[in-house]
Amino acid sequence: MDWIVFNGSTNTDDTGPSSDHTFGNSTGRYVYLESSAPSKECDKAWYQSGIIQPGFNAPACVQFWYHMHGADIGSLNIYMATGSQLPGKLLWTVSGNQGDVWKSGHVPLSYSSNISILAEATVGNGYHGDIGLDDLLFTQSTCSLYPSMANTQSAATCPTTTISPGHWSSWFNGQCSVTCGNGTLTRMRHCSSGHTEDCAGTSSEVIGCQKPPCGAWSAWFNGQCSVTCGNGTLTRMRHCSTGHSEDCVGNSREVIDCKKTPCKVDGVWSSWSLWAQCDVTCEDGHIYRTRMCSNPPPAFGGLNCSGASQEANTCRLARCPDWSPWFNGKCSVTCGNGTETRVRNCSTGYKEDCAGKSSEVVGCQMAPCEVNGTWSSWSTWSQCDVTCEDGHIQRTRTCTNPAPAFGGLNCSGESLETSACKLAKCPSWSEWFLGDCSVTCGDGTLSRMRMCSSGHDEDCPGSAFDTVPCSQAPC
Repeated sequence: MDWIVFNGSTNTDDTGPSSDHTFGNSTGRYVYLESSAPSKECDKAWYQSGIIQPGFNAPACVQFWYHMHGADIGSLNIYMATGSQLPGKLLWTVSGNQGDVWKSGHVPLSYSSNISILAEATVGNGYHGDIGLDDLLFTQSTCSLYPSMANTQSAATCPTTTISPGHWSSWFNGQCSVTCGNGTLTRMRHCSSGHTEDCAGTSSEVIGCQKPPCGAWSAWFNGQCSVTCGNGTLTRMRHCSTGHSEDCVGNSREVIDCKKTPCKVDGVWSSWSLWAQCDVTCEDGHIYRTRMCSNPPPAFGGLNCSGASQEANTCRLARCPDWSPWFNGKCSVTCGNGTETRVRNCSTGYKEDCAGKSSEVVGCQMAPCEVNGTWSSWSTWSQCDVTCEDGHIQRTRTCTNPAPAFGGLNCSGESLETSACKLAKCPSWSEWFLGDCSVTCGDGTLSRMRMCSSGHDEDCPGSAFDTVPCSQAPC
């Protein structure tokens, strides 16, 4: 029999722990010996540790917690095993009812070769004999035997079972996995003790096996695809060269995928979407809903969906709020152009319900204002009206800055102003200088000349030369 891994209370009242030692609750786990049927007196459960190597004369100790509560408690024994002889040397033993409480146990160790620790629980003479074990720990530390009554002189009366190593029988071969060629088979053997764990090694193994050479398959012969478009399956077959399928490795027929040209897929409408919100916030508007040709979409030359992808319907909301007519304020001027503020009211009483502003500044126009005329600036003086000696210059202005309008007054004063100007003395001719008469008697002509005072004949009016008649004594 074996130790049982458990949590919470054992199944029999008045025996066994109600919780583990580590956490002290119903979720922590521990191991225990079940003493109820089919267990019988002196049955044993063993728990063996792994190999423990010697620690160079370092002290060693096995610590654990045990629970032995019930009227029919057997014994708990701790052994030190060396080699293959089990259970080994008895180091610690406690028997009988120890109370409904976890108790601590210590076992000092002394060893110079590889050992293992074996915990053995034995069944007492009734079903109130569950034994619990928890927190088994090996440490490199010094300890004393605890409790002191656990010495081996008080060992239980049940006989100790000694197990000698068993030996294997010959192998028994199973059936080869193939009827031809190379395959595998499983062979088995039995331990002489009747317990596989008493013999070293495994009780079964897989090895190779060889049958007469197999036949060879022909090429595959494909059957007809199960569909005319899209993806389907076909059955293909082959023949073994021996005429017997079992002489060839593998199957004589198999079903494989086949692929034809894609099938046409006609489009199908998706479900209509929900109606959208009304496209206005008041009075009459429209709502819309849509659908898509996607359930599935058309493919491989299939037809598109027929019908519209959008549907409209009317919607009617509350009457829209609107503005009253404008109420004009007072013009900012009494004549000419000015501004005024005008206001209006929303029909709901709340201006934010109507679109636009409740007040605005606009232009206003009154009767034109009188404009008195104002002189422009004087023009620059004109040139002197003579080229030499005394003359006059003048300048002008206009009543245009602004011009009088809408009954306003004209400009007062003159629009023309005159002033004297004095230039250099005018150039003049000298007296004529007469030349000789062209005849010595009778009538002839003579040339005369004069000079301009400026030295430039062109500065004086007229010509500097002239021809006049002359008379001499009669011939």
